[in-house]
Amino acid sequence: MSGAATLARLADHKPIVIARLDAIPIDLPLRVPINLSGRLKLNTAEIVVARIETADGTIGWGECASGPMMTGDLIAGMVAAIRDLIAPALVGRDLRQLHEALAITGRAVLRNTAAKAAVDLALHDLAGKSLGVPAYEFLGGAKRPRVAAMWMLGNATVEADVAEAATMHRQGYRVFKLKVGSKDVESDVRAAQGVRSAIGRDAVLSVDANTTWSEDKAVRFAAATRNLAIANLEQPLPADALDGMARIAAATGVPVCADEGIFALADLDAHAAKRAAQGASLKPLKLGGLRGVVQAAERCAAIGFKVNLADKVGESSLATAGLLQAAAAVPSVDWNITPTNHYLADDIVPGGLVPRDGTLEVPQGPGLGIAVDAAQVERYRRR
Repeated sequence: MSGAATLARLADHKPIVIARLDAIPIDLPLRVPINLSGRLKLNTAEIVVARIETADGTIGWGECASGPMMTGDLIAGMVAAIRDLIAPALVGRDLRQLHEALAITGRAVLRNTAAKAAVDLALHDLAGKSLGVPAYEFLGGAKRPRVAAMWMLGNATVEADVAEAATMHRQGYRVFKLKVGSKDVESDVRAAQGVRSAIGRDAVLSVDANTTWSEDKAVRFAAATRNLAIANLEQPLPADALDGMARIAAATGVPVCADEGIFALADLDAHAAKRAAQGASLKPLKLGGLRGVVQAAERCAAIGFKVNLADKVGESSLATAGLLQAAAAVPSVDWNITPTNHYLADDIVPGGLVPRDGTLEVPQGPGLGIAVDAAQVERYRRR
């Protein structure tokens, strides 16, 4: 079914009046602490869960992690944005006009894309449950039933990266991303060489510097790994260094993937105009939710960019379900998807969403297609 047809069905539904919107801060335990390019150590996943309830008791769930190093969003600010600005604008509204509810969410507060992403996810979940269809039906319909999941490598030592890659390859993963930039370039090269040897030539391998490299480091790494078939270099330079990224792409011949520099459609256009990237990592966190991700993916298709869809590190299977709904609907996912629920020691979705042979099935149930355990949300609520 087309997105327009699904929206028309929703408009003909009996009233779906939003009665309540809550922002619930939670701290989910991680399996092990995570270092993000040596700049920030995470011991728990800091998340805001959005819970929307209608007058008839139907509940929609959404979530988004804080993004202090990417968007500047902090938990306290996310809660305040939802509680004080977005909720008053949505309560009493009829969700039969889904696009209007999403637009109201977008206008309620400037920026605050993480808070908006959590609410956007909950609105899509609620709309799907109300109509009895998967959320992807509101995003244009499903183009694929499953997608390959990427496994990220970011250990303190080269040996640990190689060992983990070998283990996950045996478990069926065929798409890997190596975090670089926290070690010296020579160590990053050795890690890439070891990982490629461990996963074989048929697996996909990309690298992500999270803005930490210089042009010289990026070019040196690319030259030393020319025979490793690196799929892309993700965000080698700071977000505003478009000219430098263009020089890296031209000098190395390796596609550059923009991430920290992509927050709007205009950012995609700017990177394309400068030839600063050949693809982009699209996150609900940065783009304000599923609708923003799908619109950005459609722009990528128009300008010839490849696409990766990604969650923020440590988001639960609730966010993974949303990412899969978007992955089903976008024109392409050339560079696969990056779920991060596997970093968690516990989940708010019973059983979680677990890849099989390195791929994730798109949930087919109403809304996001998963159940949230309200007791788990309460258990991990920040006090």
